[in-house]
Amino acid sequence: MLPYRSTVQNLLLRGLDEADFSTIAPALRHVILPLKEVIEQAGETIERIVFPDEGMISIVASASREDELEVGIIGFDGMTGLAVLHGTDRTPERTFVQVYGSGWEMSADDFRTFIAGRPAALALFLRFSRAHAVQVMQSALAYGRFSLEERLARWLVMCHDRLQQDEIALTHEFLSLMLGTRRAGVTTAMHILEGLGMIRSKRGVVVVLSREKLIETAGGSYGVAEAEYARLIGVRLGPDTAGGPRLKGTSLMA
Repeated sequence: MLPYRSTVQNLLLRGLDEADFSTIAPALRHVILPLKEVIEQAGETIERIVFPDEGMISIVASASREDELEVGIIGFDGMTGLAVLHGTDRTPERTFVQVYGSGWEMSADDFRTFIAGRPAALALFLRFSRAHAVQVMQSALAYGRFSLEERLARWLVMCHDRLQQDEIALTHEFLSLMLGTRRAGVTTAMHILEGLGMIRSKRGVVVVLSREKLIETAGGSYGVAEAEYARLIGVRLGPDTAGGPRLKGTSLMA
């Protein structure tokens, strides 16, 4: 299924100029991204690049199977395969689907061929890579300097940015991995945010009731990476971001 520019939700693909999009389109395949599907396995050759339209992908660093921590998330704002973008073929991190969705994929070889001949597209993808690096650095700051409640609020707003909906399918098991804490700590933090009217938690789902209160609670842990993404990509993430899942068929250029 060849993608039409007007139906693609991924902000990077939509940010390509017409000539670059026409060049990359034949190499793209529409894919479903099922929950927990591994996109990149640590230490193994990266075979494909994924540009999500919907859903969310996690990048997880690990010292062992028992010592894992999420270091980055990707939704319709970005792409996987940053190691390939930077000239290598593998990464020590594991990348998997955290929230079910769909998107577009191409082989790593086709991607290398594409960026070798399209300097404007390469520049766009490198700007995203830089924005994503800032996200990772801000996550490290959050883990080291902010409370569990502040980190949870930050992470929920980041999910809200990328999923563009108030109901977020998340289990406490996933939240524990994402926040680097035990499930009991997640439960306590969820109860605090729920008691303050920011969220409602039900089995496997977190409902955002007040994005504004979550941002206020997150404090300085949220906002720096988002401002850098807006500066580098030219799109500010948030509810109803142009091109997001709620705005199918709209144009970034409108």
